[in-house]
Amino acid sequence: MADTQKFRHSEIRAMALSWNVVIVFLAVGFLCVLFVVVEALDVHLIRTLCNEEVFKSEGYSHQRVVELIHDILVHTPNATAGNNYYVHKTCDKEERLCGDFQDIYGHGKCNATVSEDDCRTCLGVAYEQMFLECPNRIGAQIQLKDCRLRYEKYGIADDE
Repeated sequence: MADTQKFRHSEIRAMALSWNVVIVFLAVGFLCVLFVVVEALDVHLIRTLCNEEVFKSEGYSHQRVVELIHDILVHTPNATAGNNYYVHKTCDKEERLCGDFQDIYGHGKCNATVSEDDCRTCLGVAYEQMFLECPNRIGAQIQLKDCRLRYEKYGIADDE
């Protein structure tokens, strides 16, 4: 009888140990999933602001905006100031037609926690959303959860 009790005690200890191991693995797995969920890119729309004024000369103005936004998409993920990039472009009227913009200003920013690739992705989504929400506008702002994109025909200060 004593041998049977010893066997049951050791069996119970082994089962308890195996349950502890299972619980530890589940806890570690849960934390890993939680980490991945917390770090996932979030492109939910927070705010859209569109200037009421529309382009007078759609072709040239649109091209200048596209060029500015392309510059922001390329440089913001690599910006040394925490994925925060400002740009100002001046048009030389002798060189080309300026459309509605002698000067055009832009700003792109991603949350510091997102990777360069996720920053590019987020800004790309913001770019698509911008032209859906604010077609042919002389200024627009789109803020998603993890990034924002803006262009105007006047200077832009840090709009945190």
